[in-house]
Amino acid sequence: SLAGTGTLGPVTDLSANSKDPAVYGVYTAPLTAPTKVGSGTVSAVVNGVAIVQTATVTYAPGPATHFSIAGVPDPIQAGTLCGATITALDQFDNVATDYNLVASLTLTGTKGPNGASAGPEELILDFANTATPGIVTPSQAIAFGAVGEQTATATGPDPTDPTKTITGTL
Repeated sequence: SLAGTGTLGPVTDLSANSKDPAVYGVYTAPLTAPTKVGSGTVSAVVNGVAIVQTATVTYAPGPATHFSIAGVPDPIQAGTLCGATITALDQFDNVATDYNLVASLTLTGTKGPNGASAGPEELILDFANTATPGIVTPSQAIAFGAVGEQTATATGPDPTDPTKTITGTL
């Protein structure tokens, strides 16, 4: 049986069709991990007798596939400073705690009246030096300095293929 998250499949008795004494009393069952991080405890009852040993399984996040950007109100008044939090996420939106690469946050959209950028053009996001793995809050607040549609895009290297990038847009 399985307590916690995950799915335990059908149990197979390896000794049922074997003459190999090494597999006597050996049972297998596939364990399917859930899409969210967590843990489960596997226990067994064989022929009505509970097995004393149990196994705890921890489900870890996968590699980062995209970023989320939070903390920027919409709408926001032009020129208002705000903090932003950029989070590296796996394919199931779990925080990718092993993402430790350098990414960037680029602000685009409407420019100021003199043609200059309406805020910091690019902020460096150092996921290797952060208090919470997979999450960065830039030390510099961001501001969109002009009225109009703005975007913030986080871009960084794909942890599984350095020739590709992963992104997230607000």
